[in-house]
Amino acid sequence: MLISHSKNIAWRVIDGKAYIVNTGTSCLHSLDEVGAFIWQKLHKKCSAAKLVDLLLKEYDVEKTVAADDVTGFISELKEKGLIEIQND
Repeated sequence: MLISHSKNIAWRVIDGKAYIVNTGTSCLHSLDEVGAFIWQKLHKKCSAAKLVDLLLKEYDVEKTVAADDVTGFISELKEKGLIEIQND
């Protein structure tokens, strides 16, 4: 599965935090440093496994924790309409 930003969003990273607006709903979402790190990687299509690998390289975290966090985070972003998931 490949994950990417939805087409109906606008975003900026300011001081390490990501601010995302769903232009369809006009809802503003903010992400902390780790969320912003993942969000920026989704600018181009990326798999969940690749996101886990990138987190492991950037942060001191166990693989199982990173995998669980990525899965939960992707679910939240999908629920809010901020990302699209495509089968590869």
